[in-house]
Amino acid sequence: MSDAPLVFDRALRALIVPALAERAFDRSRTFRRTAPDQAGVEIANFQLGERSLAGKFTVNLAVYKPGDAPDIPGLDVREVREYHC
Repeated sequence: MSDAPLVFDRALRALIVPALAERAFDRSRTFRRTAPDQAGVEIANFQLGERSLAGKFTVNLAVYKPGDAPDIPGLDVREVREYHC
């Protein structure tokens, strides 16, 4: 097994987490914060590539606004992901 996920997570903690934490985002590979207008959740998701994308990463950005997407029973806005948008 590659140590790439460990290196990737260390880099996120060193570079990305401090910058996003200053802007009120929570901390994980999927960062969330309440939108300034309080109407939704802003999301930044970091994904490490695998197989043919090894050594590369993707950043997905999204804004979740309740009502824009079909209601998902039990969906907690604190756990919303970019694919819910």
